[in-house]
Amino acid sequence: MKKITIKKMYKGYVAVKSTIIDECILNKEGLIITYNKKKMTIPLENLGKHAQLSNQIYHSSSDGKSYKLFDYLFKADEKRKD
Repeated sequence: MKKITIKKMYKGYVAVKSTIIDECILNKEGLIITYNKKKMTIPLENLGKHAQLSNQIYHSSSDGKSYKLFDYLFKADEKRKD
């Protein structure tokens, strides 16, 4: 599983770069998103189930590649009591 940390949330959604999602799909792995010390796990089969609150294309300042933002409703994983 790939792990990322998100710093901002908008109306309950966290935005993930399309390049990160593409990398996860290519490597056949899920994604763990951390926001405010809470974690949400998105399995590989659910990576395509996202919202897109903006249709804008962004350009990376580091390498110039373009990407979109995919928005996921943030639902923290429930802690298990064993």
